[in-house]
Amino acid sequence: MRATYSAGDREAIVSEVADRTASLIRSLEANAGGPEGTIGDHVVHQAAFMAALQQSFDALQTRCAPKGATSEQLEKLVRRTVSREEADKGEKCCICLMEYMVDNVVLELVCKHIYHDECILYWFGLSDMCPLCQKSI
Repeated sequence: MRATYSAGDREAIVSEVADRTASLIRSLEANAGGPEGTIGDHVVHQAAFMAALQQSFDALQTRCAPKGATSEQLEKLVRRTVSREEADKGEKCCICLMEYMVDNVVLELVCKHIYHDECILYWFGLSDMCPLCQKSI
């Protein structure tokens, strides 16, 4: 049975990797051909172990990969321009580190953080959370 995890489920991921690793070690020990085994056994078993471990990590990474925002989520965001007052504060977009200028197009998230339109849209291709507070959009 395969478990599905969210991006923040670190303890569950570590636990599953530890369980899989222990299972692989038990399996390798059971097929070692004796307490010492032969040199060839160790090489084959080490290669099999590393391949199985890599496969486990790849599977976990695929299931736990962050997911980008959907088009429905993006349509709900407030798109507006930066006012003179906001521009005078000298605040910067935390993605590109450029100051907001009057009439820059920004997206305002539910958490009230704002970002340049083009900066945050790139980010939302990778994640559906605010880069500052990690609140889902």
